Amino acid sequence: ATLYYLNEEFSSDKRNHVCLIKPINFEFDGLVSLIENSSNEFEAGYLIEAIWKFLILTELARSTYLKLKEKPKHALTGDEKEFLAFVNSKDDFFVSDLSTRLEEHLASLLSLETKLSQKEFKHKISEKLHDGIIVEMLKHLAKVFYKKNKVILLIDNLDKSWKKNEKLKTLSKYILGILGVSGRVIRDLNYYLPDKSKVSFHLTLFLRSDIFKYVQSVAREPDKIEFQRISWSDPSIFFRIIEERFIELNQEEVDADDLWEKYVTKKVKGVDVKEYIISKIYQRPRDIIYVFQKAKDLAVQRGHIIIQELDFIDAIAEYSNWIFTSVIVENGVTQHQMEDFMYNLMGEAQIISKSKLIQLMGISKIESEEPKDIDYFINHLVSLSIIGREVKKDVFNYDFDFSENKKNQVLANKLNSNRYRIHDSLVPYLECT
Repeated sequence: ATLYYLNEEFSSDKRNHVCLIKPINFEFDGLVSLIENSSNEFEAGYLIEAIWKFLILTELARSTYLKLKEKPKHALTGDEKEFLAFVNSKDDFFVSDLSTRLEEHLASLLSLETKLSQKEFKHKISEKLHDGIIVEMLKHLAKVFYKKNKVILLIDNLDKSWKKNEKLKTLSKYILGILGVSGRVIRDLNYYLPDKSKVSFHLTLFLRSDIFKYVQSVAREPDKIEFQRISWSDPSIFFRIIEERFIELNQEEVDADDLWEKYVTKKVKGVDVKEYIISKIYQRPRDIIYVFQKAKDLAVQRGHIIIQELDFIDAIAEYSNWIFTSVIVENGVTQHQMEDFMYNLMGEAQIISKSKLIQLMGISKIESEEPKDIDYFINHLVSLSIIGREVKKDVFNYDFDFSENKKNQVLANKLNSNRYRIHDSLVPYLECT
């Protein structure tokens, strides 16, 4: 939603050029093979930089070309006409989408000879990625972008191909590579402009928080990565997700209070309805939307005038099943092992000891011979918010905000109770006591 909002907001100003990149299927396996075939850190680093530079610049050229094609000929400037002529002269070099363009060049890059000198290696990469065309294209893009207020590149969906395996460190290098190469793209564009002339270039990459957490952990200088975390910890902001949808979809003039006063029960199991919902779900947009959609559907099926207490209770039960399934899929262990472990939590006490977790790891055949293996798996359960650490007597914190992870870990170590609590969202499905 934030990505589309920024795209719409900046695109409404014709002085900006906005390029939206959302590859459907990004070929990470081929990229991993490239790095594994590299003989040293220099080759790996140069490859990552060269690939991203090639993909970003060709995507900027493609988006610029498509937007200029929509303009009437009499409205085009001389520089814009020259740019269109340049792209047309290169046949279909810029026409294919990002994923296709990457696939087309991976094969030739993988065929590179090993044991080349650094100079020979750079020359070969330049040759494979059509450096001559790229330099010519940069000259044209610089002239077109110079007249723009801002050039904005928005990138999403790279995490769709993120696979939970031993290649995570290599994949993280590619994510970090795109952040590092943005500065070089600016310098390259400005190089072809007169002195003191500059292109205002901005790159924003959207990532799942668990992926960003891992990427940040392998970065050489994590403090230099600029990021903004979208947080929903404030209940008033969290419930606006539903309230704004209610207002937008209602044909009559309504406000947020109408939702809670006219259409929703006041309490569930003796607790304020908002408090009940927040205590039972993960604080993420898709979760609250799922629960309200289910509760509304149940109320309609049952002929209720408002969403009643039982509708919410049953909606949470269905949500618990949904969360159970998603946790198995979104994990860093093998799916089969995680599934066994989650099913072995069935019927356990909601407050669970470390020794019990270790016992269930053994039953699920999850490696737990070394203390580091045990700590890794338990920390992973915490990072997925399946369980929360006991930080004070009978107070359990969940890692919805990864920045709080270290703090919670230190508090839990000092308390040393070795107790954890299974999240309320999973309790109905797991039938915890």
